Amino acid sequence: MNHALRIGVVGKGKVGTALIRYFSASKEMSISGYVGRSGLDGNVRETFDGIPLWHFCCIEELIAGSDVIFVTTADDSITEIVGAIDGEEIRVRDKVFIHCSGALSCKTFDPLVERARLGTPCIPCRRSPDRCRMWKAWPGAS
Repeated sequence: MNHALRIGVVGKGKVGTALIRYFSASKEMSISGYVGRSGLDGNVRETFDGIPLWHFCCIEELIAGSDVIFVTTADDSITEIVGAIDGEEIRVRDKVFIHCSGALSCKTFDPLVERARLGTPCIPCRRSPDRCRMWKAWPGAS
């Protein structure tokens, strides 16, 4: 890859916010943006705690601009999101999908496995009620 690894985030709750803060400090990675629940008519460039990022209007736009996609929604929404990606035939070749559920397995991404590079869980081992400082507890965070 000739560019910084582009990270996209689906969901901007505690885990999604922590990932945005953590990866924005990296020189090898950049945050392409995120998709949240709010319905947008178009993509919006915004600044989140000094971090410039895109709030994408749809998951297809986020995937197109990302190499790695973290799905950080509630457990009961992850399967629905995977189904929407699969059902829309969104181009996922060479994309890596990671979900942050403690209850779901990597089989959650089975519908995308033949088309994507990888689908796997990544379970944060530390809990924090504070989404603004959670990322600082992760190794290598500044």
